[in-house]
Amino acid sequence: MAAVILLGCAALSDAQSSTVSGAQTPSVMSQQAREGVITGDGFQMDLDKKVVTYFGNVKVVQGESTLFCDKLDAYYEEFGKWTRIVTSGNVRLADGTFTATGEEGVFHPEEQKIEINHRAKVWQENNTITAHQIIAYMAQDMVEAYGSDATERVIMTMYSGERMGLPGTTPTPQGEAQAEEESVSPIIIISDALQFENQQQLATFTGNVVATQENDEMKADEMRVYLIKTEHDQNDVQRLELYGNVNITHENYLILGDNGVYHKEEQYAIVMGTKQEFARIVDITENATRIQ
Repeated sequence: MAAVILLGCAALSDAQSSTVSGAQTPSVMSQQAREGVITGDGFQMDLDKKVVTYFGNVKVVQGESTLFCDKLDAYYEEFGKWTRIVTSGNVRLADGTFTATGEEGVFHPEEQKIEINHRAKVWQENNTITAHQIIAYMAQDMVEAYGSDATERVIMTMYSGERMGLPGTTPTPQGEAQAEEESVSPIIIISDALQFENQQQLATFTGNVVATQENDEMKADEMRVYLIKTEHDQNDVQRLELYGNVNITHENYLILGDNGVYHKEEQYAIVMGTKQEFARIVDITENATRIQ
């Protein structure tokens, strides 16, 4: 029988020893009247260090959220008032609309902040974010993601309603449009860091940003991706804003500039240069340059 903690009522008596452990004995503690349940193969409670440790097939259920891990350490100031909850080993969080995995998870109740560390991954339907660290700010409805080095960068993969394109793309015959839509490749954006604001439906990528879809590629120092909801309540790209060292590769053309904007539905891009260096288009096949 698994050890159980109910988050929702009561406190320890002064007669209990500084360390309590067990594999079948249930314990009860409170957490702001929001009831949840923690189960595991065993637990240990250290009253001197003010930490409760659960280990072995740990499962936490609270409302629509379910957390799985190998070990959980819950730190507190007063019994039942958590200051920090640390999970480790095969961490997986499912919250109805999304799933997150990683090697370690840290929850800060006061800040309403969740950190997923080391090979972190969050996905909703077919859309995913992978990074060294992913931080969710629940009160602000915002997510941040960070890479650690060149080998573990932030990667966002998103399936859009149709492929990115610009004027000059070979048109698709109308009879093949539906089949193409079903087989559209995802948009993949790689960067050093990401901030996603859910209320604004805005994803801001910074640091050596590269966005690709099939053979089309966009590069910039910073990229802001504005999303919209489709009729099927899925995310789709509305437009992309690019800042710093803009480099767009499309079919036989290379477009260079200082900043730009790409409108996906209309399938056109505006790229601007500076007073020192104008925006330009390079025909890769003919090695010819046009100054705009």
